[in-house]
Amino acid sequence: MVEFDSVQLNCSHLWIKEDVEAFRWFGVVVGGICILFGTMGNVITIAAVKREPYMKTAFYTFLLSMCGIDLVAALFTAPFVLTGFVLMEWPIGGAKNFTVDLVGYFYFCSGYSSVVHLVVISIHRFIEICRIKRLQFFFRSPKNVLFVVVLCWTLAPLLLLPLLIGNYFVWNPSIFMCTFSLSPATHLLEYSVAMRVLFQVVPLVVMPPLYITMFHKVHLTSVRLQQYECMKYPLRKKKDEAELCSSTKASSVQLMASENISSQLRNLDSTVKHNALKALREKCHQRRLLIMCACICLSFAVLFLPSAVVHLLRHLHPCIDPRVVMASVNVTWLNPVINPIIYGILNTKIRKGYRKLITVITKLDGFKYFRQDKVTLLVHISAETMDKFVVATRLKRRLGAAQKT
Repeated sequence: MVEFDSVQLNCSHLWIKEDVEAFRWFGVVVGGICILFGTMGNVITIAAVKREPYMKTAFYTFLLSMCGIDLVAALFTAPFVLTGFVLMEWPIGGAKNFTVDLVGYFYFCSGYSSVVHLVVISIHRFIEICRIKRLQFFFRSPKNVLFVVVLCWTLAPLLLLPLLIGNYFVWNPSIFMCTFSLSPATHLLEYSVAMRVLFQVVPLVVMPPLYITMFHKVHLTSVRLQQYECMKYPLRKKKDEAELCSSTKASSVQLMASENISSQLRNLDSTVKHNALKALREKCHQRRLLIMCACICLSFAVLFLPSAVVHLLRHLHPCIDPRVVMASVNVTWLNPVINPIIYGILNTKIRKGYRKLITVITKLDGFKYFRQDKVTLLVHISAETMDKFVVATRLKRRLGAAQKT
C-alpha cells in the first residue's frame, strides 16, 4: 500500500479542517441522492426497455448496458464512498487495508466504463445518421453488438489493472475518498495521468465534432425533405390535373378512362403521402434520439469536466483546497441520476415503457392500497402532461416550417 502523499499533508495549514469536515455533508447529500434515485431510475429503465420487443436494437442494447454500469456505480461503489464521507475514515480495516485498492479500482472502473459507453453510443448514432453502410451492417449482427458491449465493460478494468497491481489507490484523508496517489516517488504517476486524460479529456474532444456533424446532416435532410414535399408533389398534382382538364372533347370512353386515371392519381397521392409521412416520422425519431444522446453527452461534459480539470491541476499544484476537489467529485455522482431523467423526457418509447411498467406494478395485489395513491396519480398525470407538451411542440415546429416555405 502506497503511503498518502506528504506534499498534500504539508499543505493542510492552508485551509481550516473544520470547514472541510462541514463541507463533506454536501457530498453525503449528493451520495444519498445517487444511491436512492440512481438505483431506482436505472432499475426502472432496464425493466422498461427489457419488456418492450421494439427496443431490441443495437442502440437500446448499448443504452441498457450503460444503465447496468450506472446501477453498479449507484448500488455497489457509492455506499462505500458515502460511508467514508460520513465517518471521515476508511470503514474497513483502516487506511492501509487492501479494500482501499479494491473499492478505488471499482469506483474508477464504473465511472470510466460509463464514459466508454457514451463514446460508443455517439459513434453508433454517427454511423446511423451518416449512413456508413459497412459499419451499419456490423452493428446489425447480435454477435457484434454483444462483442462491443463486452468491450465497453472490460476496456477500463483492463487498462486500470496495473494501478491495482501496483497498489496505487490510496485513502485521501483530506477529501475522505479513495483516489490515485500524487506521490512523485511512484512509477505509475504518469500512467495514472494518462488514464485521466484518456477517459475524461479525450471523450470531450472527440464527441463535439461528431454531434456537430450529425446535427448538420439532420438539418440538411430536413431541408431536402421539406423541399421535396412542398415543391415536387404539388407541382406534379397540378400538372396531372391540367392534362386531364385539357381533354374537353373526350368521348365517353375517354371520360371513363380519365376517371380511372384520376382514381389512380388519388391512390398514387395517398401512397406518396404515406411514404412521406413514414419518412417524416423516421426523421423525427432519429432527431429525438440524436437530441437525447447530445443531452446525455452534454450532461457528462458538465458533470465530469470540472473533476478532470481539478485533478489534472492537482498533479501540477497539489495544494488545492479540498472543498474544490470534493465538490468536483461529488457532482460526478449525479450522472446515474440524470441519465434516466433524460431518457424519460426526450425518448417517447422509453417514456411509454415507464408508463406501462408503472401501470403493471400498480395492478399487482401487493399494491391494491396504493392504486389510488396521489403519488401514482401524479406520475400518470406528469407523463400525460409531458406527452401533450411534446405533441404541442412538434405541431408548433411543423407550423413554423410550413409558414417559412
